[in-house]
Amino acid sequence: MEENVINWIDFFQAINHPALILDSSHHILAANKASQKYLGLPEDEIVGKLCFNLIHDADSDKAPFSCPLESLVKDGKAETVEMEMETFGGYALVSCTPVFDEKGNLDKIIHIATDITQRKKSEEALKRKEQQMSGLISNLPGVVYRCRNDENWTMEFISEQCKDLTGYNPSDFLYNKKLAYADIIHPEDQEMVWSEVQKAISMDKPFQIQYRIITRENEVKWVWERGFANRDDEKDLFLEGFIEDISIRKESEKALRESEENFRALFENSPMAMVTYDKNGNVKFFNRRFIELTGYTLDDMHSLNGWFSKAYPDPEYRELIQKKWAEKLGKKEKDTNSLPLIADIKCKNGDIKTVEFYGATMGEDTITILNDITHKKIAEKRLKESQQRLNDIIEFLPDATLVIDDKGVVTSWNRALEELTGVQSEDMVGKGDYEYALPFYGERRPILIDLVRKSDAEIQNKYSFLEREGNIILGETKGFIKGDERILWGKAAPLYDSQGNFKGSIETIRDITERRKYEENLQKSEEKYKNMVKELKIAEKALKESERSYRELVDNSLVGIFKTNLDGRILFANEAMARMFHYDSAEELKGINIIKVYSNQDDRFKLLQELEKNGRATDYEVQAKGKDGQKVNVLVSASLEDGVLSGMFMDITERKKSELKLKEKEEQIRAIFNTVKSGIMLVDKEGVIDFANQHMIEMFGYELSELIGMSYLDLTSDSVRKEAEKSMLTLIKGEVDYVLLERLYRRKDGTIFWGQISANRLLKDDGTLKGLIGVITDISDRKKWEEKLKESEEKYRTVVDTAGEVIILFDNKANILEANQKALQLFGFSKKELVGKNLLAIAPQLKINLKEALSSFKDVLMGKDISKTEWNFTNLRGEEKIVVAHYTRLKKGKKTIGITLLLEDITERKKAEDKIKESLKEKEVLLREIHHRVKNNMQIISSLLNLQIKFEDLDETVGVLKESQGRVKSMAMVHEKLYQSDSFSKINFKDYLTNLVSDIFYSYNIQKEKIGLELDIKDVNIGIDTAIPLGLIINELVTNSVKYAFPDDRKGKIGILFKYEDDSYVLIIYDDGVGVPEDIELEKTETLGLQLVTSLVNQLDGSIKLDRVNGTKYTLKFKELKYKDRL
Repeated sequence: MEENVINWIDFFQAINHPALILDSSHHILAANKASQKYLGLPEDEIVGKLCFNLIHDADSDKAPFSCPLESLVKDGKAETVEMEMETFGGYALVSCTPVFDEKGNLDKIIHIATDITQRKKSEEALKRKEQQMSGLISNLPGVVYRCRNDENWTMEFISEQCKDLTGYNPSDFLYNKKLAYADIIHPEDQEMVWSEVQKAISMDKPFQIQYRIITRENEVKWVWERGFANRDDEKDLFLEGFIEDISIRKESEKALRESEENFRALFENSPMAMVTYDKNGNVKFFNRRFIELTGYTLDDMHSLNGWFSKAYPDPEYRELIQKKWAEKLGKKEKDTNSLPLIADIKCKNGDIKTVEFYGATMGEDTITILNDITHKKIAEKRLKESQQRLNDIIEFLPDATLVIDDKGVVTSWNRALEELTGVQSEDMVGKGDYEYALPFYGERRPILIDLVRKSDAEIQNKYSFLEREGNIILGETKGFIKGDERILWGKAAPLYDSQGNFKGSIETIRDITERRKYEENLQKSEEKYKNMVKELKIAEKALKESERSYRELVDNSLVGIFKTNLDGRILFANEAMARMFHYDSAEELKGINIIKVYSNQDDRFKLLQELEKNGRATDYEVQAKGKDGQKVNVLVSASLEDGVLSGMFMDITERKKSELKLKEKEEQIRAIFNTVKSGIMLVDKEGVIDFANQHMIEMFGYELSELIGMSYLDLTSDSVRKEAEKSMLTLIKGEVDYVLLERLYRRKDGTIFWGQISANRLLKDDGTLKGLIGVITDISDRKKWEEKLKESEEKYRTVVDTAGEVIILFDNKANILEANQKALQLFGFSKKELVGKNLLAIAPQLKINLKEALSSFKDVLMGKDISKTEWNFTNLRGEEKIVVAHYTRLKKGKKTIGITLLLEDITERKKAEDKIKESLKEKEVLLREIHHRVKNNMQIISSLLNLQIKFEDLDETVGVLKESQGRVKSMAMVHEKLYQSDSFSKINFKDYLTNLVSDIFYSYNIQKEKIGLELDIKDVNIGIDTAIPLGLIINELVTNSVKYAFPDDRKGKIGILFKYEDDSYVLIIYDDGVGVPEDIELEKTETLGLQLVTSLVNQLDGSIKLDRVNGTKYTLKFKELKYKDRL
């Protein structure tokens, strides 16, 4: 008895939870060691005190309301409750178990408190996580769901965003309450959705699909869904995923496709030759005009190198062009002010054409535009030749002649002028800044030639005679030539091109000093008549000289000069006129009537009418024809005097061709303007609209007649009008050349929309402002997208900033792009100190191994598995932290653009784990001791049974005691194996079974020569809940074989087979003895041993089968029992 008391006290003291023995009035009678440790008091200071004063409130005079002892004393009901334990600084699971005396009266109460603080913290943390998850889901830009993998997609969970997406409440879909999710999938997409999901499930991969749904309002929406399959505890398949509305994106994609189709149509039908090629120089497309221009197709060349070899067969020229091509067209960033590349190309048919090349980038591709300027170059060459002929004429004029261009630069300084001034042509041509005034006046200043374009009173006063005859100016002044004062007479006139644009001025200068002196002498001379005759001769000589000069000028002129009578007979024609009308010579031309060169004789009749009426006609445009019917466009200027027409023809055929081409190009441009999806307008210097394309009309809802003459500012919203006016003025004033802005516009019906305007200055040839060109694009959809993107980013930022874990975004160069508040708190950085910095700079500050960090970063980018996920570092506050890293690659298409790093702070968990490990070591010692003591106690029971056997004479009694002893030994042996093993829940069953059977043979004094033993046991570990009932079954069945299978000293064998197959354990016990009698049935047996076996088989949730052939064979099948927590 004393031994039992001691064991009970030891057990009470060994309990690892605070345990108290109380009386019914809450006074403490005893306290175990754990209680003393938690309360921090020795037992003698605890005993006698009220438990609630020590545990809850030292000043309270009664127990807490929820105290289980109160309920036990009042109602006799034992309860286990959760209570806050102020002394423990947490929560405990408190149980009060009554102990009754021999009379059944309540004697004392065992009060045990199990610390559940960690569990409560975990529950609270889980609750917070659930709240965070709920907040995260509510902020996602789409629907989160969980559904069954059935034909209805039966929803078990669907988030609140379902209402925005479908128009239905989430509860309408749950378990198909009102309708199934499958019901709203567009009928044409239902089969595809099912097929794609099942395909992904079969491949064990996530699925991503796009399909249409029909909302409650019968609106068709496009959605994008991503999800994956999983199984619940019952192994049933379910789906979890996310559904997002992509209708706007689909509309944008459709618009993009239309835009690309429009571009393709514009590309293919453009009047300009176009070719596109990729970054590697592979040619992708030609348009029709390119083939017409060059003759080459994709079959002729597939790359830029092929183009260069065919278009530039000469190696040196090809090398030069390739170099220029790289400079002007090969750059990613184009200089919009740079001149185009101009080169001669060899066409497929061998023709050489001069082409302008322009380049533009389109993503990774480049588009090159070819403009055929062959005819323009030919015209320029002819113009140059004509200019040279004119220079030759000027060169041989008898009068000193000076020509300057529109910038005041000398372009011609003829021989007569060289002789007059002593300044050579090569020293003067190309000079500006009034250099040409120096030989005459010794200073740089305007002279008569400069007065043609601009009057100057100060200069005009320097002339003693000055007279204007239309555009021509005559003047006389004094100058100094070669150091002598001379009287100079000049005649200046403007020069215009064929379009009437001012190109420069010409001045002829005569030194009339001698003439003036002579005139003065004549006035004083008596021989006035002689002098007059002499002057007449001089004049006659000058006239002859002038007639000679005139003849030279006419003969070498580029215009056709003629004289005819009223009947059309040609009295005179120069060679230029003969060439103009394709005759071999002027003499041949004079042999026809001039009427023959008119395509329509009415034109000559109208010309004569005007001449008879006004005496002259200027720039009269006529459709003429050449000798063989060639079409010739001319301008006729003529005068009529005494029945003779004098005039000239100017060939404008090339100009007419150019005008026609210009008209065609304008029509093409207008067609393009009206097909592009942007509004295009031309605005004058006052901001008034001069022109608008069709899309501009459609965009704003005005008629073209209403837009023309309207101020551009009237199209803007009132809220941005002042800002729009300011930006327009900066363009008009030339402060900027180009603007690209987004602003609000107002349609005719008053609706407001977002538009993007790009505007440029349009300049005249003289550099002055002509007006503005503006392109307005409706970007309302894009703005909606941007707004949605902004909302999504804000939601994302909210999620990131409110996330419970550290989140950091890196680009692929390890620069930190973003970090949430949790990251700043963990590391101790400010946002400014962290974002934008590189991992190379941050790691040393946190005492992180830089080599390991960069290696892990590189492995993540390459998609490798990361072995190191747990990191130690010291933050800026000096706190040592431990985190678990989770890496996710950020991808754009197939390209990795960065990494999302999620860090889980496990510092406190690690500390708790260390404490748990310490606690487990204590528990291991305690469990080892418990198993040891249980084994010893059962050994004592076995010894007591063995002692009792020695005092019994009846074999039946001895047999019963031996069987009981065997059962106790089988259980004791389990506990012995447990405290000897590393695990306190499992034992090596092979060792256990071998020892158990050997012990049975020893107990019954079985000799191996009489009964053999066959063991085939697999080496497995089995839990205590399975090992004890299994050991008892083996003990019963082997003992039965030993006792009854081999009577009368019969020899035989006993065998045991233990294996694991088909997810179950199989135990076979057999012997070749006399066998079990036929009248014994396992389920209905009355023997204690077999009843025990049947009960234990049921406890194992197994089955047992008896085979009586060739002895006895028991086959037991079962699965290992799961360990059950016990209070």
